[in-house]
Amino acid sequence: MSTANQVQVIARLQVQADKVEPMLTLMNRLSETSKTAPGNVRFEVLQCASDPTAFVTHETWNDAAAADAHMGSDYVGATLEALGPMLAAEPAIVRYTQIA
Repeated sequence: MSTANQVQVIARLQVQADKVEPMLTLMNRLSETSKTAPGNVRFEVLQCASDPTAFVTHETWNDAAAADAHMGSDYVGATLEALGPMLAAEPAIVRYTQIA
């Protein structure tokens, strides 16, 4: 499969120390749903080994349309709403294209 049109998305999320357990539940649910979304190639959630309040998602989508549909979905909207009060810092969500 060609990766020329694929979109990589990296989201960095920092939660409050007392919100780590709810965050784990929320991210597991998001991951399970996202992996079945049309155009999803990969959806991983990573937790920092030295700072358990720091999370990263690494997503791969077949194309920008699939990434856009994911971001506009009801399940992402609900996740972002639930995530809001847990955050310790503004999330950073960045799209990348593979060059090598």
